[in-house]
Amino acid sequence: VIDNKYKDKKRQQQAAIDVIKTQLGQLRATIDVKYTALDQEIAQKAATVRVDYQRQRSAADANVAQAITQLQTLEAALLDAERDLARYRDVA
Repeated sequence: VIDNKYKDKKRQQQAAIDVIKTQLGQLRATIDVKYTALDQEIAQKAATVRVDYQRQRSAADANVAQAITQLQTLEAALLDAERDLARYRDVA
């Protein structure tokens, strides 16, 4: 009788363990799906930020290049004006 009770108890415990294992497996699968989706979302957002940064950086580089060109043009005009002024002083 004690052996049967022990066997019944052991069978019940094993059944409970099997149910818990199944539930844990399902939970693990659900979590894996969720975190895989989050990882993909994060990777996509990081790629979007990277592309946006590169676009902004390119635009800033273009603005700097344009400003340098304008500065060089103004410096050349200033040098020409200084030369013209020096010639005017020499003539006057």
